[in-house]
Amino acid sequence: MHKRPPLVAAKAHGFSLLELVVVLAVLAILSAIALPMFLDIRKNALINSVKHTLVTVARECVIAGIDSSSGSPTFSDIKSWKSYNKYGPGGNHPGWGFIEWTFDTGIYTAIPIRSSDSCYSLAAMSATTESGPLQRLFPDFLISYNPQTGQTTRTCVVANPGFTYNNNHCSPSGTW
Repeated sequence: MHKRPPLVAAKAHGFSLLELVVVLAVLAILSAIALPMFLDIRKNALINSVKHTLVTVARECVIAGIDSSSGSPTFSDIKSWKSYNKYGPGGNHPGWGFIEWTFDTGIYTAIPIRSSDSCYSLAAMSATTESGPLQRLFPDFLISYNPQTGQTTRTCVVANPGFTYNNNHCSPSGTW
């Protein structure tokens, strides 16, 4: 008996070039969507970390004011200043690469913090650059506490509205 040849030839093992190109195209599209979202999450995390730092210092300052006999605490009275002076002259968050947050006692005062300064007001100003001249790519934040009224004020300023990332961290009234 003569065997009949199969109607369809047996498929070779592996993927065809067309299948590989389709898979690579799908992966490229997914990464093009995911990468900007990941970078936005990272930038939002940096902004929220700075805001958290300001709130932490404000809380420590209020507690130091309660414990202080003078009632006017300074940066030398708070734990975070003693443990690691990240609020001092040119202080920034380590490990953030090109992003630098300069801490000061007010927005745009450009006077380095001294240990004898009152800690009732602390600002974080964005001094960032990805390439080229220094730009303010993030909002600037200020938290201040008035011991007479017990009120805390949170101010947010967008220095370069056309260039600042994620202006939604500032409310229309300039608070956060």
